Amino acid sequence: MRRRLSIINYSYIIPILIVIIVLSLTVVYSSFGTNLLLSGEATVRVESDIRVTGVRVSNSISGALSSWEEYNVDNISSSISLPNSDSKLTYYVTITNYGNVEAGIDNVSGLPSNLSYSIANYNFGNTLCDDNDNTKCTLGSVSTLAITIGYANNGYDSSNTNYTFVLDFIFNYIYATARIGDKYYDTVQNAVDDVANDNVEKTIVLLKNSSEVVTISEGQNIVFDFQRSILSNSGSNNVIKNYGTLKIISGTIFTTVAQGAINNYGDLYVSGGSIRAVGGRQAIYNDGGNVTISGTAHLSNTTNQRAVVQNQAKSTLTILGGTIVADAYAAVVNNGTLVVGAKDGNVNTSSPSLSGATYGISSGINFSFFDGVIRGKTSSFSDISKVKTLETGYDILLKNESINSVVYQTAILAHVATVTFNPNEGAVSEVTRDLEIGSAIGNLPIPTREDYVFLGWFTAGGDEVDENAIINNDIELIAHWIHKDDIYVAMIGDNKYHFLQEAVTAAPSNTMTTIKLIYNTREKITIGSSKNIVLDTQSYTLANIDNSAVITNSGTLSIIGGTITSSSINTAAINNTGTLTISGGSIIATGLRQAVYNDGGNTTISGSAYLSSTTDVRATVHNLTSGTLTIVEGTIVSSSFSAVENASGTVTLGIKDGNINTSSPNIRGVTYGIVNSSVFKFYDGIIKGITGTISGSISDTESNSSSVTSVEVIDGNTYNTLHLN
Repeated sequence: MRRRLSIINYSYIIPILIVIIVLSLTVVYSSFGTNLLLSGEATVRVESDIRVTGVRVSNSISGALSSWEEYNVDNISSSISLPNSDSKLTYYVTITNYGNVEAGIDNVSGLPSNLSYSIANYNFGNTLCDDNDNTKCTLGSVSTLAITIGYANNGYDSSNTNYTFVLDFIFNYIYATARIGDKYYDTVQNAVDDVANDNVEKTIVLLKNSSEVVTISEGQNIVFDFQRSILSNSGSNNVIKNYGTLKIISGTIFTTVAQGAINNYGDLYVSGGSIRAVGGRQAIYNDGGNVTISGTAHLSNTTNQRAVVQNQAKSTLTILGGTIVADAYAAVVNNGTLVVGAKDGNVNTSSPSLSGATYGISSGINFSFFDGVIRGKTSSFSDISKVKTLETGYDILLKNESINSVVYQTAILAHVATVTFNPNEGAVSEVTRDLEIGSAIGNLPIPTREDYVFLGWFTAGGDEVDENAIINNDIELIAHWIHKDDIYVAMIGDNKYHFLQEAVTAAPSNTMTTIKLIYNTREKITIGSSKNIVLDTQSYTLANIDNSAVITNSGTLSIIGGTITSSSINTAAINNTGTLTISGGSIIATGLRQAVYNDGGNTTISGSAYLSSTTDVRATVHNLTSGTLTIVEGTIVSSSFSAVENASGTVTLGIKDGNINTSSPNIRGVTYGIVNSSVFKFYDGIIKGITGTISGSISDTESNSSSVTSVEVIDGNTYNTLHLN
């Protein structure tokens, strides 16, 4: 990079610098100033943040040539040949803003007097914004100016057509709070006051964070482009009162006091940015006006007595897109006209998104529902009968879903099929279920009938239906039963039992007894402290009958084969407070709880044992209350959370024998393989997790061993892996 050199006599420069510094400490800056004042003590050159970062030749007219181009912080330099009177050369000059303050150019100078320049895409005093985003004018914005150099009037001299020049840029910060085009204002309200009441749209750009109260009058038509800046309220007033037409496309509007962020009496359009209320009121209070929310707009509040958006009588609220979230109350309270979505025949089931801590929508009158998803912890709607207008052929589908460990009732529009569960002389907790046509039926309810064993759900034609069945129309499922006297499910030696619990009860105390499962059964089994049971489920399945545990063990239990499954949302497949050994078979939890909950007991997992869970809030195996969990071999997998969580006990992975097995046991979680908050000893095996392998610390490992980390792709997901070497 070529630089200009000059000889300076510092003896007379130093006094001048002192005078300049003193003046800089006393000057009152206008909205457009050369230096940035810092606490009245020092100044920072503009060029430290805004600078030239590139130059290249773009276009040549009438033989103009450049043999080299270079740039410095605040200038470009070049050799140029202009052989004819109409010769011109265009340079593309790149300017980057590395600061957080908008900046522009005051002037450009340095050409010989017989040359002139023009800038095709910039006017002095304008803000320098990003080429690809004219709302981004700070921190990383890149501007490319097209500067053309040629002869001034009567500047051509055929005897002198070659020049070397240095073109200097005078950069300036812009200290105003807001601007409309090229005009700058100290406050947003001053900018608003400069907008005529003629319904002609004007865009106000917020240049920095500001705390003030803004009122928009009737007849004013304003776009708020707040970029990444924040407008917050001053004192105890609303941030904005709108009586005109206001469009909000970016930035943040924020209130912390007991007044709402925006009170609207006119026409308000929110298509981007964020409106947040953390005081005692709403993000938007629509009092007789018209509000439209769309695009990427995000509205939220934390108050426990006000909705995020409150739509009063004689008001219209249209929600076409965006997200509305209430942390403590309803997302929307409607007493006027409410429309959610656009009636265009195409139903979007994800946008707009409304989520309330009580209701998604609390409405005292009718409203239209065409698109989106509406969630509430209490329920989606305070009164579903108020939802009157839907897309033709669609119904409201209500279902429960867990988000961050919180269960919401979720409402979408769908083509709905109804599944009716006929318990066939038994009893069932769920009589009907609505499903979106084309979806799987999911976990099936378990009916009960005294002295009968449930065989499964069947269609009227006799076909058995499982949780993977796709539902395409209304259907009735009928429970099939067999009397306990007509079926045996378990054996001790040659003795057969109608129920597994009968066999457990019949087993002698303090004597190891092997019980074989000889038929699939759904039961809840309790093993008392005096029992010593070896359970061989062989090739059969033992499943939960309701939301209780499949097995509750306070004695001694060894599981050597077969399958134990649970769809419970309340408790684990196995709750253990005694001694539990799992050396084979599968334990699968598909509800919201664990495969094994070791609550102060002693659990050992070995051999070919396979344990898995699908819960997004619980580990597959949970160890607590000073419990001991020893995993010698086997596989433990979670498809949604961690595989093992050690809350307050001791977990040992492998055997400390000097021989390190790097493949078994195999521990794999979607978040972490193991979450440890207590004692964790690591001797054998491999630990895998997408977020990480271990959350917490390792208490002990094999002597002189070292950790080996790598990554592994499983089912399209990249897992971090850890084993010892």
